[in-house]
Amino acid sequence: MSLTARSTRWMQGCCLAVLAAVAASIVVLPAATAADNDPFGMFTPVVVVMDTSDSMNEGVGGLISERYSRIQAARSAVLDLVGSLGADQPFGLLAYPGRGALVVDGCKTGRVEVAPGPLDPAAAAAAVRRLTPDGNTPTGPALRHAASLIRDSYGKEARGVIVLVSDGESNCGEPPVCEVADEIRDSGLDVQINTVGLNLAGAAEAEMRCVADATGGRYVDAGDGSGDELSAAIASSAQATLSLTVDAPDSVRVVNGTTGSSGGDVVVTVRAGGRVAAADVRVSLTVRSTDDTGTSTVLVPRPVRFLGNLDVGVSRSLVFAVRPDDLEWSRDASWTVTATATNAAPAIVDGTFHIDSAVSRTELGGVLAEVDSVVVLGDSYSSGEGASFYSGDTDGGEGDSLCHRSQSTYAHAIWADNTTVIACSGAVTSDFFAPQNSGDQAVRPQLLALRDLMLGDDPPEAVVMSIGGNDAGFGLIGRRCIYGNVLAELRVFSWPAGWRCDQGIEVDWSGARTSTTDALERAMAVQGDIVDVLRSVDAVVNDDEAARNRSRRTVPIVVVPYPRIVPETLPGNASPSGCVLGVGGSELAYLNQFLDALNTSVSLAAYTLRSEGRPVFVVTTVEGAFQPDHTICEGESSATGSPSAPPACRARRWTPGYSCSTRRSCCTRRRRDTQRWRAPLSRGLKRLPPKSSISSARRSGTPRSPGPLPTRSKASRSGSSAMTCHAPRRVDRSTWTLTGSCLPRKW
Repeated sequence: MSLTARSTRWMQGCCLAVLAAVAASIVVLPAATAADNDPFGMFTPVVVVMDTSDSMNEGVGGLISERYSRIQAARSAVLDLVGSLGADQPFGLLAYPGRGALVVDGCKTGRVEVAPGPLDPAAAAAAVRRLTPDGNTPTGPALRHAASLIRDSYGKEARGVIVLVSDGESNCGEPPVCEVADEIRDSGLDVQINTVGLNLAGAAEAEMRCVADATGGRYVDAGDGSGDELSAAIASSAQATLSLTVDAPDSVRVVNGTTGSSGGDVVVTVRAGGRVAAADVRVSLTVRSTDDTGTSTVLVPRPVRFLGNLDVGVSRSLVFAVRPDDLEWSRDASWTVTATATNAAPAIVDGTFHIDSAVSRTELGGVLAEVDSVVVLGDSYSSGEGASFYSGDTDGGEGDSLCHRSQSTYAHAIWADNTTVIACSGAVTSDFFAPQNSGDQAVRPQLLALRDLMLGDDPPEAVVMSIGGNDAGFGLIGRRCIYGNVLAELRVFSWPAGWRCDQGIEVDWSGARTSTTDALERAMAVQGDIVDVLRSVDAVVNDDEAARNRSRRTVPIVVVPYPRIVPETLPGNASPSGCVLGVGGSELAYLNQFLDALNTSVSLAAYTLRSEGRPVFVVTTVEGAFQPDHTICEGESSATGSPSAPPACRARRWTPGYSCSTRRSCCTRRRRDTQRWRAPLSRGLKRLPPKSSISSARRSGTPRSPGPLPTRSKASRSGSSAMTCHAPRRVDRSTWTLTGSCLPRKW
């Protein structure tokens, strides 16, 4: 006899109902005997109690058909379940009334088709196929038998799950089935009974509901509904469910160095639903960027979070930091958030965002929240040395001018064309006061150029600057470590092979000292000179005349320290560092000590001015911008040098963003590395205090006059190219000209 479409749907719905109800029951409760090794209830004993009474021979929809009977639908569902379980899952199968089963008080108690124990899928499947309808419906005695199987196999205090599948009301055994369920509950055995009714109604349905309610289980009516709808209903009522809400940005930024926290945050909220707690909940985020060259995985520092168990209705919010590398900028990226539990289907949400290297000034806070234009002062690290695209008056070809000013500085990355660069390659603190000798050119003192700008038609609203590195002799110290080893190996000088720059001896008029002591003294000695420069810059940009020219707005001065361009090392590490330039571990430690001391001087100078109520700030996040994988020691080096490079290139060796080769007459820019300045700087600027702190600091102190610029009796330091002044220099405030024996009367 052929089946109608309605009957086929009923069979499918029945099959899915049994399968889903049994599957939903597997991990509801943890097994006591396996508690130590099974904290999330992954191996909770499950006993399926199958009604094999005569009525299970009836066909779906009431049709008499051996091939499409209710027992066949039930067999198919349990076979699917067995196929989906792991081999270690404790599983049992009891059929009732059961051929040859024990009879108690005139009612059979059911036949054990699969004894509780680790599942053997093949043996269990064979047992399921042997199920044959026969006899009455002794549901109560069968439930007692199933409970005793769990108690005898796993102990008196064991937990377990019984899945009862029946198509009719119990007709054999006392007391009533609902009282049997109460008896099992009160015995101390922690068993949950989930019931599945096949085409039940009236008293039969009420009986199945009562059994489930008495033991904290769930009744599901298979009916003849659609399989998909029924499966979803069972999943939501008989097992845990997870839902996700994801708040992801439209774009994230490239993150550089170890000091940056995140290029963007993805906020994920996971909620446990359903009827039981979600066990062993885990949430993960994966991000992949794609362009014409292929697909790569974007760094998420903590991509997987372990939440443990979540009770029904409980939500947890998580923040995932996304840190795209500079190789991934200007790409589109796809992200996927996945939440899993051992007793719930995975929840998955995905989306896309764009990876951008640009830093918008609208995102800045603090004193720079409303700054639309800036002027850049100082040395190579601010002038854009190594970033190429030099302005025509400073390019100078191959070796003529050592002062380079670029339109690709970190400031340009934020303020674009609203950036004016006065900074000059190789500048020292004295070059703020006196002309800088740059190759065959003389560069105007930076303070005078700044003054003209502040009194012009469109004065900048903030100053950003770096200074002090050349005064401390950073270039000389670095060259000794890198080129000293190379030249020693080549026997260019008499230094022995294996010579280390950190073990040298320095001798001058003050006596002899080690290279390390000399370097640290140089680095700390620049603090006073930097204080003089910062105080003078504040006088130039914030005196009464300059203030009137910009409607009395205070100009903040933001000091940028020097990034570590060599790898970080552990104290006492004397092993080879792996640096391609042959620099040893102890030499890297020596260079880092020097940079730390130099940045300490820079920061202390800024704090000194800040303590005076002056609008001077320092952005310390820049120091780690090139860590850990964009130092001069990387295989794909961001800044390498050649002893034979022409003079105009030598400054570039110590400026991140350039690669030099003996095959080239000069150096070529590695454009992506210049991006590494942007994010650390912008994050640091965001943390600067608000503008109100400037005015309040000034109000809290005694009104001050900018005073005269500091007099200087010397202008040269190690690495300085400025002329030497033997007489004090002073500033005529009426004309803003410098006087002194080393300068012309007016510059």
